[in-house]
Amino acid sequence: MKHLSEESIMGLADGILTLSERVAAEAHIQTCSDCREQYNLYKSLDALLAEENVLKAPPVITNRVMQQVELHQKLMMRKVQSRNTLIKFAAIMFVFMITIIALAFISGAVIDIQTPGWIGNIKNFFDEIKMPQISPMFLYVIIPVLFLLFTERIVYAVRRHKLAVH
Repeated sequence: MKHLSEESIMGLADGILTLSERVAAEAHIQTCSDCREQYNLYKSLDALLAEENVLKAPPVITNRVMQQVELHQKLMMRKVQSRNTLIKFAAIMFVFMITIIALAFISGAVIDIQTPGWIGNIKNFFDEIKMPQISPMFLYVIIPVLFLLFTERIVYAVRRHKLAVH
């Protein structure tokens, strides 16, 4: 005699079988003691799980977990806000730098640019170590971008620390 599969017995116990499958399974259970025993076991497990004998955590633990969840949500919101602010600021700075470069080209300042002393020192250093020359305009663009990225990391770390302390 072929026994019912475990899925069929669980489906019968849970009441999720189709009408024809349910009729066939019930007829088989009436004649097969092994399948009937397994069916009764699943029904008793369902009854135990349906009872409300669930252990509940003490309120102190529940409150602490909820505080951690709220803190995590605040951190994630701050991170999103910080990222959005950084993106907006970077876009504004990009437009600002493009405008400055365009004005420099229009005014002819690129051809006759006055290099500050510290940029001249950097240029001399690169000349001494046989590095390719770096355009002063390149330095005017790269230094502010690096400064912005460095500043954003510091601001984010301070915000995260302040939020974690509260």
